[in-house]
Amino acid sequence: MFAILFFGAVPGAFSVTETAYAAQNEWKFDFGSGALQEGYVRVDSSSAYSSELAYGFADISKVSWGDRSTADALRTDYAAPGDTSFNVDLPYGDYSITVVSGDSQEAAHVGMVVEMIQKVATTAVASGSFMERSFTLSMVDGQMNMFFTGTAPKINSLIITKLPERTANTVPNVFLAADSTVSSYGASAKPQAGWGQMISRFFTSDVNFVNRAIGGRSSKSFIVEGRLDSLLQELRPGDYMFVQFGHNDASIDNEARYASVPDYKNYLKLYINGARQRGATPILVTTVTMRYFDQEGKAIPSFVDYVNATKEVAVEMNAPLVDLSALSVAYLNLIGPETSKLVYLHVPAAIYSAFPDGLIDNVHFQEFGAIQIARLVAGAVKQLDIPLAGLVTDVTIPPVPSVPQNVAVSNLSNTGAKISWNASEGTEIYKIYRKLASDTDYVSLMTTSDTSINISGMVEGKKYDVRVSAISGSGESEKSAVVTFETSVAGLNFDFGLAGSPVAAGYTEVNLSTLYTKERGYGITDSTDMIGRDRGERPTLSTILSDAVRDWLGYFNVGWEFKVDLPNGLYAVKLYVGDYSGTARTNVAIEGVSYGAFNAAASSHIEREIPLVTLADGQMVFNFTGSTAIVNALEIKKLLMTPTNVTIDGSSLAWAKVENAVNYKIYRSANGGVSEWLGSSETNSYPVTAVEPDVNYVYTVTAINSNNQETPPSEAAIELSLVEEKAALSGPAEVFAGQAFDLTYSLRKVTTEVLAQEVTFSFDSEKLEFVSAESLNNEKYAVIVDTKESVGEAHLLIVYLDRAQSNPNEDLLTLKFRARAAAGDAKIDVSQLITADSNGVETSQLGTSYTLRINVVDKAALNALITAVKAIHQAAVVGTDAGQYSSSSKAQLQQAITAAQQVSEDITATDQQVASAAALLDAARQVFLDSVVRLTGDYNNDQRVSIGDLAIVASHYGTRLGDSEWELVKSADVNGDNVIDIVDLSALARLVITSNP
Repeated sequence: MFAILFFGAVPGAFSVTETAYAAQNEWKFDFGSGALQEGYVRVDSSSAYSSELAYGFADISKVSWGDRSTADALRTDYAAPGDTSFNVDLPYGDYSITVVSGDSQEAAHVGMVVEMIQKVATTAVASGSFMERSFTLSMVDGQMNMFFTGTAPKINSLIITKLPERTANTVPNVFLAADSTVSSYGASAKPQAGWGQMISRFFTSDVNFVNRAIGGRSSKSFIVEGRLDSLLQELRPGDYMFVQFGHNDASIDNEARYASVPDYKNYLKLYINGARQRGATPILVTTVTMRYFDQEGKAIPSFVDYVNATKEVAVEMNAPLVDLSALSVAYLNLIGPETSKLVYLHVPAAIYSAFPDGLIDNVHFQEFGAIQIARLVAGAVKQLDIPLAGLVTDVTIPPVPSVPQNVAVSNLSNTGAKISWNASEGTEIYKIYRKLASDTDYVSLMTTSDTSINISGMVEGKKYDVRVSAISGSGESEKSAVVTFETSVAGLNFDFGLAGSPVAAGYTEVNLSTLYTKERGYGITDSTDMIGRDRGERPTLSTILSDAVRDWLGYFNVGWEFKVDLPNGLYAVKLYVGDYSGTARTNVAIEGVSYGAFNAAASSHIEREIPLVTLADGQMVFNFTGSTAIVNALEIKKLLMTPTNVTIDGSSLAWAKVENAVNYKIYRSANGGVSEWLGSSETNSYPVTAVEPDVNYVYTVTAINSNNQETPPSEAAIELSLVEEKAALSGPAEVFAGQAFDLTYSLRKVTTEVLAQEVTFSFDSEKLEFVSAESLNNEKYAVIVDTKESVGEAHLLIVYLDRAQSNPNEDLLTLKFRARAAAGDAKIDVSQLITADSNGVETSQLGTSYTLRINVVDKAALNALITAVKAIHQAAVVGTDAGQYSSSSKAQLQQAITAAQQVSEDITATDQQVASAAALLDAARQVFLDSVVRLTGDYNNDQRVSIGDLAIVASHYGTRLGDSEWELVKSADVNGDNVIDIVDLSALARLVITSNP
């Protein structure tokens, strides 16, 4: 145990001679009484620390010494410190430290704690070997204190180098050092959010926020874990640092977090001094209050002693202060106890995947609450006398929003649906209300900051009513118009388990003998070495759910494959994963697309829906991997099927009507060329006209639902066609709203001479704007455009300049149009075509038509996800300690971010491409979060080693190599005898004690 020490000002000057230090910014120490390495200062039994010497051991009597008389002056001798520190007086700043430890004749066991931070993990060093470790450190208090841990620490040398001063960024950074009420949360944690992830919306783009807040930290543990040290090493002149603690400092039963009020004040001074020393501005933030009210409905301030301490430090150190405690209390008094449930994390069960059992949390925030608290902070910053105040934008609470319009339902499954609506200006959060159609009262279901959300937890075959409201800090709008829908009955349900286990009603049994065959149409590809377990009835669950989740199939650390033959189309998939006698960790991929980790805590299960899976090859392939690869049950729901029975008869294309389709797209290829979009139809037929004689045309059809999602193409219909149109238009099949595009106008199959043409182009003026027409050969023919305004028409004359044209069939004009901001099909007709020859004979010719699609793609959700994942990536620390990430996993996440940005920046990206990019990025985010380094011995994945982990290992007492459960607990076999016995339990017990001092 190390005492927490606070030191005074940096000594004004070192009293040692100049020869004691090799250079102004470098200090080198050679430990031991043997040969002295040139350029180093000797540290031996006379080197007791004093302010005059400015370095040395605090208690020299607790240090022993050794010298092996070897030729290596630096490694021949060493100091072996006991319970004492080696101190060096240094100016504040950032330093690089290199330590060498070892013994040429005996083993060493050494680690290093510097300024309360374990900088070098305790490591065994073999006899004759030497360990060299380097690290960086931010000095704040003027004296570097180094403790050496381990059973046999032997220190040979130490080099301390001052790092260069940093310069200011073009745009200042604002760092947030705080706890879980401030930290950022990913999509998988919705609706939880911290005010730190919302604060940037109240500032201009001339400042960048860097959220280093993390849950469960106090002002003390943030320092001890090295988080303040890392943050100070990033600070530059002109930056800012918000500091908010207090929640966890008051945890008197948790020594790692607890800080008494006097210690808390001293810790805050370290933050302030550390920031100021690096040219940054610290801003203290009093502890945000929790949601507690007295009998009169008045909010009760939280952690008053720590709030007052923060204010006192701000006055003493003349530091800017945001009194968030007072601001949040006043805000709660304004909105009252009931509305405050929208602010804090009060969520119902079976709605959010992050909180399947629901939650009543009076400490943490929902997205709406995080926005309101962030607004309070920004408003307070605007009143401060610092440059950052000038970068605060409008913090005025927007008025009550208008009622959400065009609420729609899509992706209906047996238990879930996607609800979407148009954005209402000024909305900070939307609230979704739901009830059974037969009920009277609505239930406040969930909230979201997006304009769509997937809802689940419904009963099969039931009608539901849904309404949506829009909320700002000023209040809630009226509810939207009612939308009614009916959930389907799942037709493809599979219950995975051992033969003889109960099979859930309405499910198809899959056991280890259920292998895939073409005749069966579903099954496991190869069940060799797979295992299964039945954990018995779950009395707290319904009979069907209990039968589905009590048993499972899996293949630890290897994985397995399950296949189902299905018609092509769009599907929703729901998976049940869990083990009621342990934990479950399963990675899921469908049709080669990874959907991340499906992990369930010990003795529980999770239910997760994948709202959209595209099938194009007639067989849905599931790959289950991970440390357990456990799956209990699977449900597959048809959403929208690919059109079938496509036929062509003369000039008409037809196909079987598709349920839930609101539109169809028709594609055509010619003579084996690329298939191009031909047009769209709201019915199950389409009139087609070929554009060239004697050409083999291949037609395919896709179905579109109300969410503008498109199925894979149908099987092809082929026809040999003849055409007699005399004009042709060619150009893009699809454009985007606001995009300019060109069409080429040509003559085709005209057999007479042509000296002049009169052409009229007709089009929908609400969707298209005619810009101009240009001749493709100004020396051969001229174009005259009728300037008289005519809505939806362009009237042109074409005059040939090189006498009669015996073969006029060629490309003539470029027609320039612009798409207006209206989605849908737009048609351009050659409604009139008259040609004239040298005798003045006029001939009416058959024109043509051209249809293109105007797309409007909403990228808001993708861009929001990119921003959120960027924040996760930026906040992630590379390293091997718990809570850190490998550089490779961070690089892979960056690759996923880059790929999503490319789609976001591509103006031609389709809705499906944007949705796919978002799904892939979200999956990459989940894979990245699951790659976090976890504590050794942490078997229940709660990021600490405790008696819970001891109990899990105890439940496997006697498990041996070869047993099915061995892979789950083999890391607890500390003595390598391939059995979990009392030796292993004792080792884990010691780890529990040392991890919870």
